[in-house]
Amino acid sequence: AAGGETEFRILKLLKQGPKNGPAIADAFGYSELTGNIRSALSHLQEKGLIELTLPDKPQSKKQKRKITGLGLRVLDAEKEKEA
Repeated sequence: AAGGETEFRILKLLKQGPKNGPAIADAFGYSELTGNIRSALSHLQEKGLIELTLPDKPQSKKQKRKITGLGLRVLDAEKEKEA
């Protein structure tokens, strides 16, 4: 699953700390969020693996995304599968 790979990379990135959209795009080598990354972000959010730092202000310039406890557990489980 190509989407799964992108989602996994995002989780690994957010494990380092909350990131805004441009920082996430930059980690993938893009100047802005691509459709693929946007769709991975919304999947992760729907699954409860990441969340917004400012849930009440989705459009805020200060908005970042962060990994949840569940996201960390999923990431650790994926690491074990790879090992």
